[in-house]
Amino acid sequence: MNQSVLSIHRGVARYTLATVALLLVPLCYSCTKHGGSHAADITWDTVTLQVIDSVEESGEKAYFIGDFTMLFPQEHQALAQEIRRVALGDEAGTSLTNREALKSFATRMEQAFLSDSTYMGTSSQQTVSMITTIPYKDAHVATLCIDVTTRNNNEEAFHSRRYCCFALEKGEALGERSLFVEGYEEQLHRLLLEEAEESFPGVVFITDELTPNGNFAIKEAGIQYCFSTETVAPQLNHNNEAVELLLPWKRLTAILATPSPVSHLE
Repeated sequence: MNQSVLSIHRGVARYTLATVALLLVPLCYSCTKHGGSHAADITWDTVTLQVIDSVEESGEKAYFIGDFTMLFPQEHQALAQEIRRVALGDEAGTSLTNREALKSFATRMEQAFLSDSTYMGTSSQQTVSMITTIPYKDAHVATLCIDVTTRNNNEEAFHSRRYCCFALEKGEALGERSLFVEGYEEQLHRLLLEEAEESFPGVVFITDELTPNGNFAIKEAGIQYCFSTETVAPQLNHNNEAVELLLPWKRLTAILATPSPVSHLE
């Protein structure tokens, strides 16, 4: 399953690069992982990329302004490669560095905007901000949260949130099939419907859309699913940027695999 932050429109964009400003700044976060019977600290570097670009057609300019950040672990190549693949859509494997993968992701977003005929021949601007945080980490697993905010001209900003979970020891991405038993879908769908009714009383949900979507965070209290408000509950669209539903571990017991990467949390 492709767990990229955004669905990127691919294709050859007809545009001319004007100005690109890049700023790569290393910062640090820490978490812990177990390697057999030994514990070792993982240091997380933040790679920051800033882009200012434009294309001119028929005397009008379209501007793309982006500010992107992504977290990568130091000295854990398998985990870094998996983050590049899952979070940034880098299918090239080890051929790109962390910085190159982030730049490639930003370029694809830029091309999608600058090649969109909707904005050609008019003065327009798209501003994108991507921020990555670690809402949960322990000795075995870590959850990355990637928030992307996009604004076209003076339109209302569009916000999307993507969670990516990883097993730290092997540096592997964790999907639903890594955590649940075979045939989990129907029961998990039912649990999500029940939690939605309890958390948002009186709100009408599009029940067919409240299905396991791979966008979840592993947390100490349980697994938290994230849905687009526009998709599952349009009446909340102006009040909530996302619908997040936390399923406690005790409610998931019947469908959790044994053992699993989250067995220590159950």
